[in-house]
Amino acid sequence: MKADETGILLWVKNYQACVDFYSRVLELKIRFQKSYLTTFDFGDSYLLVEKEDPAHGPIQRDGRPPFILRLNVPDVQQATWQLRAKDVEVEFNSHDWGDIGQFHDPDGNILQFCKWK
Repeated sequence: MKADETGILLWVKNYQACVDFYSRVLELKIRFQKSYLTTFDFGDSYLLVEKEDPAHGPIQRDGRPPFILRLNVPDVQQATWQLRAKDVEVEFNSHDWGDIGQFHDPDGNILQFCKWK
């Protein structure tokens, strides 16, 4: 099987706050948008942020999210400073395998900047 492209669909409760976060804070380019979903360029993939639909049941949360959205960047420290300048709390950690800057979107989803060593 050959995929043309990969994508991530993210159901959120706080739709407009999340769209603002991904477009204005992370500065992801919007591909297309409707009143209930927005698709962003996300590296070589896409990120589709969609307003949670109660008909599909609640978003499953058991204290630990089932995934982390990771953006590999050339300089985690610089990316961390850029988000902190926009009043986003970012936890920076350097490990023997690489650097991580971890933060949350308005819906509580975990995101990370990563740079492998």
